[in-house]
Amino acid sequence: MKLRFQILVLGFVGVLMAAMVGGVGIFGASRLAGAVDNAQMMGTALQKSQHSDMMHDAIRGDVFLSILGAVNKDAALLADAQKDLQEHAADFTKQLTDLLALPISQDIKAKVNNVLPAVKRYSDSALQVQKLAMTDAAAAQAAMPEFQKAFAELEKLMGEQGEAIEKVREGLGGEAQDIVSMNRIQIATMLVFAMIVMTVVATWLSAKIAKPMAHAIDIAEHLSEGDLSVPVKPVGNFESQQLLTAMARMQTTLSGIVHRVKTGADGVSTAS
Repeated sequence: MKLRFQILVLGFVGVLMAAMVGGVGIFGASRLAGAVDNAQMMGTALQKSQHSDMMHDAIRGDVFLSILGAVNKDAALLADAQKDLQEHAADFTKQLTDLLALPISQDIKAKVNNVLPAVKRYSDSALQVQKLAMTDAAAAQAAMPEFQKAFAELEKLMGEQGEAIEKVREGLGGEAQDIVSMNRIQIATMLVFAMIVMTVVATWLSAKIAKPMAHAIDIAEHLSEGDLSVPVKPVGNFESQQLLTAMARMQTTLSGIVHRVKTGADGVSTAS
């Protein structure tokens, strides 16, 4: 294996580990963003539910104002109450219709669908009391028990609707917290895993590089001291093997030169 390839392997492993850690982070962030969006949507749903509940009380106030106007024979007060009732009834229905258009659960939609008919009965009862108040205060007061019954029925249904929305909203808030905690654990786990993998790979590659180089240095030191007997083992990566093979050839060449010199010196000594 060439040194260049070994370095590329180390770099690739580093990039892969970074991608895995980043991928876990991005996945967790995407899940968290989805949970936050859902929580915000449920916050909007709760706001519309609370606004419609305000209209529920406002309509009752308009009816009481109509009764007061009828008793006092105050035409201006009756006109104001009539105008406000129409606006509040329209706003009431609009808030619930907008709530139903949100991507809410089927359970909440069922609650809203239960509320809508009750809203119509309540609004119709309010309009009936107000109509009577325009001409007959006593008749309007006599119709109040039926109106109060419609008010109580609607109040119960709207309470169930609000509780269902609040329950889901709280659940989504808890889910977001769980996602944050889980994402932290996953990122920490991936970081530890990446550190272990990088350490193992770096240790393996350093051994592949350092061990042959240490062997080459040892051979070079023996050669510098005139020791040509140390065995040369071409090990390691491609470049290290080339270096050690060249040193083995050099050792063989030097051994041959020494042998020839020694042989020549022995011949000269014998001749003399």
